[in-house]
Amino acid sequence: MENQWLKSFIKAAKYENLRLASEELFISQPAVTKHIQSLHIQLFVRQNKSIRLNQNGELLSPIAQEIIDTFEAGIHRFQQYVDGFERELKIAVAP
Repeated sequence: MENQWLKSFIKAAKYENLRLASEELFISQPAVTKHIQSLHIQLFVRQNKSIRLNQNGELLSPIAQEIIDTFEAGIHRFQQYVDGFERELKIAVAP
């Protein structure tokens, strides 16, 4: 399973619209459809020109988001390590 497949699913679920998902991801609408089909499970119900999550999609949505968040956080931490940063410094400023 590829991260891009999950990202396509997450955006399509967020907007309940494949065109809007494709625009946000900067890929074609057929690519979004192909990514979602690559997950090999029915996740949406079609209603005319719109889509909505079915029971499978409702279950997968928070899991997919957690997978992507964890992956991106790990990549960020690893990149900081490679760049020589071992800790994160946070600076807060009062108005």
